[in-house]
Amino acid sequence: MEQKNKQEEKFLTLLKNTYENYSADFIKEALADDMTYDNTWMLSQITSKKEYLNYLVPKLSVMKEKNTAFNFLMVYQEGQSRPHLIFTPKNQDAFGCFTIEESNGMIKAIHLEPANFYLPLGYKDKIAFEKFVRQGNLTEEDVIKSLSV
Repeated sequence: MEQKNKQEEKFLTLLKNTYENYSADFIKEALADDMTYDNTWMLSQITSKKEYLNYLVPKLSVMKEKNTAFNFLMVYQEGQSRPHLIFTPKNQDAFGCFTIEESNGMIKAIHLEPANFYLPLGYKDKIAFEKFVRQGNLTEEDVIKSLSV
């Protein structure tokens, strides 16, 4: 595995810890000041660490109040060398995927999009993804339905 992939996995793990513990403390020191965040469901891109933390901290607070919990799975898409962090709120049929761009040992960009790459996952990752789906009490049919929307 390339050193860059290990670094991206490390950063994705920090992001996972951020959401599992409802605290930006896990990730804020790893964010470059000029980092960007884009999300398929947002109209505009966030273009700084300060702006991202101003977005993230209240979001985590609401998630904590509502006791929102997530399942996470780190996978590699077949034919690509970058790690992807798939997540789903427990007991819901929504799937998202984080990817990260790293530069000079810092997070330069975070991307959030629908986890629409289920079908091209490598065989071992398909098995892991199916187990991940079952953790959230979902069936493979639920996954395919949510990805085809």
